Amino acid sequence: MTAINDLYMADFDGEIYAKAIGSTSDIGRGEFQWAVEEFYHNFFSSGTVKGETLLDVGCGPLIRGVISASAVIPNIYLGDFVESNRQILQKWLSKQPGVADYSTQLQHVASLEGKTDFDYLEQRVRNAVKKVVHLDILSDKPLDPGEEQQFDVVVSSLCLDCFPDDGYFRAMKNVSKLVKNGGRLALVATIECSKYRVGDQQFPVAWIDEEKLRGALAGSDFEIDDFREKRFLRPLPEGFDNKGFFFVLATKNNTCK
Repeated sequence: MTAINDLYMADFDGEIYAKAIGSTSDIGRGEFQWAVEEFYHNFFSSGTVKGETLLDVGCGPLIRGVISASAVIPNIYLGDFVESNRQILQKWLSKQPGVADYSTQLQHVASLEGKTDFDYLEQRVRNAVKKVVHLDILSDKPLDPGEEQQFDVVVSSLCLDCFPDDGYFRAMKNVSKLVKNGGRLALVATIECSKYRVGDQQFPVAWIDEEKLRGALAGSDFEIDDFREKRFLRPLPEGFDNKGFFFVLATKNNTCK
């Protein structure tokens, strides 16, 4: 286990993080509060997404990467390293009381789909998610033996950013192993960020600019289909130095083995 894995296992509070993501008052979401959800909605409603299986890499305690996906992908897997994050997701999927509240994200995605009520979305996501799995993206074999090992679509939101220095490129190469030849990657990454905060705990972040991200994708056998960025116009709260977000769609090169 790496030092960064140890840090997340010991100090990452998934309940605080899940609550913050649904708020406009923390981690800089006020300016682009629903940019991630809208990115995934646009991708999965485009008519270009094909396949039966999807993996959310490093989903944390969230379902944001698969709400829209559940409309078109029948077999979805949520993967994360932190056990408490997986427990939060499993409790929500099984409708246990006192679980994370995803209503703000669900309500917004429902509005994007032209609906006012989001109950149907909760059921759709629960039906589509087949399993919450242990995933270590720094491992050469990220998923445990016996699990599905490659997927038609992989999504990942701000996960690879958690691994500074060479860990970022290693994580990207391991993501590529999880995508079938010709499969799709939908990726959200921070722009030029070095740190973020969850509660009182500070976490390091890989500093990523466009050149570094494009290089990591090319070096991992991905061909970029669409590359966009949104930069914040206002400074973030103390403990955050993210300049904005990259939104990337890519296809795994068919010549990969």
